[in-house]
Amino acid sequence: MMRIMDAITDKPKWPSKVTEVGWTVWAHWFSEIENNEDLDVSKKMLANLDQEMLYKAEVFEETGFVSAYDGGIIKSDKAVPEPTRLALRSAAARLEDVSESEKDWHPGSDGQVLDLVHPSLFPLVYGLTRVVTDGELSIDEGLARCGDGETLPYLKRESGHRRSKHRNHSERRCNQYSHDFQWLPCEVKFRPTTEASNSKGSFRCEITSYINNLHPHDHRELYSVIEEIITWTIPLWNATLSSVDWRLAEESIRIKFEDVIYAIDIEKIPEELRPMQRHGETEDEFEDRKEEWEHALQVASIIKPEPGEFKPPKNCYHSENGGDDVPFAVDLQKRYAEQGIQVIVKLANIHLTPDKPQYPGGTWHIEGQLNERICATALYYYDSFNITESRLAFRQHFSGDDTYDIGYEQNHYEWLNVIFGVENQESTVQDVGAVNCKEGRLLTFPNIFQHRVQPFQLEDRTKPGHRKILALFLVDPGVRVLSTASVPVQRRDWWQRMWRTDGLMDKLPPELQLMVMERMTGGFPISMEEAKEIRERLMAERKVFIRENEVEWKRDVISLCEH
Repeated sequence: MMRIMDAITDKPKWPSKVTEVGWTVWAHWFSEIENNEDLDVSKKMLANLDQEMLYKAEVFEETGFVSAYDGGIIKSDKAVPEPTRLALRSAAARLEDVSESEKDWHPGSDGQVLDLVHPSLFPLVYGLTRVVTDGELSIDEGLARCGDGETLPYLKRESGHRRSKHRNHSERRCNQYSHDFQWLPCEVKFRPTTEASNSKGSFRCEITSYINNLHPHDHRELYSVIEEIITWTIPLWNATLSSVDWRLAEESIRIKFEDVIYAIDIEKIPEELRPMQRHGETEDEFEDRKEEWEHALQVASIIKPEPGEFKPPKNCYHSENGGDDVPFAVDLQKRYAEQGIQVIVKLANIHLTPDKPQYPGGTWHIEGQLNERICATALYYYDSFNITESRLAFRQHFSGDDTYDIGYEQNHYEWLNVIFGVENQESTVQDVGAVNCKEGRLLTFPNIFQHRVQPFQLEDRTKPGHRKILALFLVDPGVRVLSTASVPVQRRDWWQRMWRTDGLMDKLPPELQLMVMERMTGGFPISMEEAKEIRERLMAERKVFIRENEVEWKRDVISLCEH
């Protein structure tokens, strides 16, 4: 049902077509769904789907976004206005308009992924990075105080491990923390406004500390555009985080499944309708074939649970009777009006050429490590050209605990795959679905799903093509991390330029100038060559984390007990 609704909400002008009265486009779509045997949609599912689509259209007309999949995967093609998209494309082009030697092709990407702004370059490095403790640095102070502060101590090795015990009672060491690195977020404050700068029109977002690897003087326009996009993203993040609020978990269950029921009782099938032993067939062969027949019949006769009457979720802008607004469970602006939020910024392009016409896709991963405390992601696809459909796939863990209260016959586990898409004694990983990442789309999701970019290629293989994104990683506002408000700029090239040409040092008192110069020792600020070596170490560490995380995901298996 969710995949059907995701496909429908990708169609142009879908809200108006869903709500038209009479024999409409929606009625035609509805008929196609009903008559498509591959979809396996029951009449109750159709009725539920019809009501939910009306609800989705109502929510979309008010908010400008819609849920793609349960669990907080939210999409919008109108959250970011077209002038803002064009402004981002224009401002980001300055980062691309550099000599070939200055272009930063992501290591290991075969010259296909161009990093414009990446948090793995000049990250926080334990034992090297310097931190100030005398208040939050402004953007200009972050530049001017390059080299100031005390060196951050190394993390103790034992603090980076967490032991986890699973149902099979085996203990495993999980490297959730990095002992060496942390991506640096910038600080974002909420400012009141009377202008309609977002769906609420009550605030705007202001970046108050520098974005790591984005020079604030060279790219003032880009800072302003990113501020706008963060402002437009807040309502979607509210919806994403509200969707995973534990208080709403029980309500979010679409279809409850309590007992395995079969339409056919195999024990009551007459002998003449059962398989007969063939000529020359051994007893073992016959028993195997009979078991296969029984298994296939059981799978086909499992009665799938039906949805009840659709009821709008409580964590939305509408009450059940369509009356007064009901706020989201999470409201970042209201809850963190004073302290603001922390956001890690990334800008990256995927470039395809006639020589390299295919992008092979990414790896399954969650964003960051526990050091970054990333709770949600926003991806804005601001420019796509000459590429086939690009999709972002999601998957999640299925909790075996959810099966404990289900009634089923002993030694019969075929219902697991039919109902939940998993197998007994196999991995608990469930495929959720994939979202189309078309130009102009803003997509948000919580950092509890693994996700990966699916393969895509050039549409016209005689011409180059590209896909460009702005990624915003929201740090859990309840667990703040070190940011660029505490870490002055670490880049030696910026410091050298500031000292020689910008004259910012002249604005500092003489005693502060002397203090800054005294700090410029011991290989600090960091050179670009050293920063790239650090990035290689960071990436190597994260590859190990992703690999171990993948093993952890697949090692946890469904194990139904006998009863």
